[in-house]
Amino acid sequence: MKRSDNRLSDRWTKDNYEKSISSKAWYGTPYGGGWTELAVREGLPEDGELKEIFLEEVRLGEVPDWARRFAEVYLNEPWLPYCGHYTFPNMLLQTVTCIGKEQVSTEEMTARCYRVDPERRELLARYLFCMDAWLKGADEEHLVEKFRGLGWSERNWEMIAGNIYDALGERDEDKVLLLRRIMHRQRWWLRALFWTDDKPLDERLGYYYGKTYLDKEGQTRVDEYMAEFEDPEVVQLEAEIRRRFGDANKWLSMIQSTWLCGPKAFRYLERQLLHVGNKSLSLSPAVLDRSILMCEDTYPQKEYRARWYRAFRWALDSWLEGKGVVESDEFDPDVVHKVAELLGSTTPAKHWLARLLRHKLDLYEKHSGFDKVVSVRS
Repeated sequence: MKRSDNRLSDRWTKDNYEKSISSKAWYGTPYGGGWTELAVREGLPEDGELKEIFLEEVRLGEVPDWARRFAEVYLNEPWLPYCGHYTFPNMLLQTVTCIGKEQVSTEEMTARCYRVDPERRELLARYLFCMDAWLKGADEEHLVEKFRGLGWSERNWEMIAGNIYDALGERDEDKVLLLRRIMHRQRWWLRALFWTDDKPLDERLGYYYGKTYLDKEGQTRVDEYMAEFEDPEVVQLEAEIRRRFGDANKWLSMIQSTWLCGPKAFRYLERQLLHVGNKSLSLSPAVLDRSILMCEDTYPQKEYRARWYRAFRWALDSWLEGKGVVESDEFDPDVVHKVAELLGSTTPAKHWLARLLRHKLDLYEKHSGFDKVVSVRS
């Protein structure tokens, strides 16, 4: 097994810390830029757990190359998204699997930012089909006939289409303009977000992607979030929205701030439809809680996420303390056993990485909104 010589001093100083691999695992938190003014304000120098993690790395002497790569790349976004990903808890299960096996398997690490499976993209396309029908003035009865010919059977598309038409209400120029912008954004995800075995660019669709980058695997990818804003049609649509609406920036922020890989992408789309239908950004919870797309099965429920995560943290703590499997009436035993099984026997490098993971999750909860994913109160 290849190893990288660490040769760190055990003095807890800025210079020594920033030479460490432990300093590279914090993207998405205030520590992400190193020992910066922001990190100092947020307590990095006094962070006792971080110091112990640093010292644990020093004691390793040499860090295996796989562990270095995992800490520097795969404990960060996009591989450890703090939104939780729509496949939660896969992001955490896949992370501990790699630690337990002491190897990185990118084919198995699918729960990452801007990765969406074909079924989810197809579901979005069908929602957009219904929205497009309203946009083009199609009669609901004609739409129902289309459904019969298409053979879409996994959901009640007749009811979903009726809900969409009802939510949007009567067509007018303002609604059409806003919905066109929403649909362009949503269609962008169909051609920009792919699964692990898909090609990242598909010029067969007839699109030119000018804004690209090399990802951490050396693969050319579309700048998934920002590139769409430069599309000439988008520039024109947004200019018209700014001309028509006094609160245009709020509308555009709502429309732009979408991610198909996010846990509640379709729930958010439902709310967009309700805002457009009412031509208002200030709607009561009673209005916004309406089920339009019948998409409750597309995201993990709060109670499940919170219960699963509590058991995961209990199992991770127990493993780090060398206790193995510790059952408790408070925590789901299946989760506890699964986490312990995936982590396997303890090695110094695995212990150090698992400790990095635990502290990364602490910082995600404190600073990055991950608490909303794993708390029943969110």
